[in-house]
Parts: sequence; structure tokens; C-alpha cells
Amino acid sequence: MELGSSITCAKHLGGVESIRLVSAVDIEAVEYDSTQRLFSGLRLREGSDFAEVLFADGGACFEERVEADGTVSHHLSFRMQGLEREAADRLRGLSVDGVVAVVGLPEGEKLLVGYSPEAAADYPLRLSLAVLSSAQSRVQRASTTLTLSSTDGSLACHYEE
Repeated sequence: MELGSSITCAKHLGGVESIRLVSAVDIEAVEYDSTQRLFSGLRLREGSDFAEVLFADGGACFEERVEADGTVSHHLSFRMQGLEREAADRLRGLSVDGVVAVVGLPEGEKLLVGYSPEAAADYPLRLSLAVLSSAQSRVQRASTTLTLSSTDGSLACHYEE
């Protein structure tokens, strides 16, 4: 069997348009439609709210890896200008309880990451890597790249606000 002749992939724009994070413990309820694999009606604990991540243009990526055993790992990386040790430290603190992300894609779709139909927020995103780089030359800007990761048994589902 040739994969190219039997499986086609739609052409989508790459990249990430927006990232909003909330502590996993602040999520009270989320509605889920299993026929469409769609989350909606996300309700947060009183007094909590999403934090918008301000990342460099073209500096964010979402990736999922499916292992042979069905395990799915989710990786959300974003780059900020400058050596943002304080941002990395704040995110590390927030990641103690784990975070759930709403990831906006260029075509207007949104994904709920760190929350799954089977496990809810039991496997949230956590800080897995922080890279602070001075860059290689004077014309390049220093940057901080943070990667949040989680592992569960489900691909990220779409989210509708």
C-alpha cells in the first residue's frame, strides 16, 4: 500500500496566532461534544482568568506526537524577545499545577491543549524546557524559548468559545 495514493492531507497554514493559558486547577467545567470532538462552554473558577502569551512573530509552534502504543504527547513552544528569566520562572510556578492552553491557529480554529475528553485536566501542560539565548551575532536579538508538554491518550480537540 502506498500512503501517498490512499491518504491525502488538506493544506493548512502553519504557525500559531495566539496562546492563552490558565491554571488547570482553575477549570470548573467544560462541555464536550463527542460527535464533533469539540469542547465549548469552558467555565473558570471565580476570580481566575486566562493569561495571554505575548510571543515573537513566527515564534510559536504546536506539535503532537503519536506513539505506536497510542500515547500522544503535546508540545507547545513559544519564543519571546529578550532573556526573560522572570517569565520562565513565573511559568514554572504556574506549571506546578499545570496549565491548559487555548491555541489559536491561523485559519481561525482553536485547540484546547492540556485537557482531554478522557482525562479532563489530569494531564495538563507543564514547563518541560526553557532556553535562554543571547543569539549568535549583534544583529540578532536575544530570546527565550519555552516549551510546555503533556502526555495522554488523545489528540487535542477543537474549542469553540
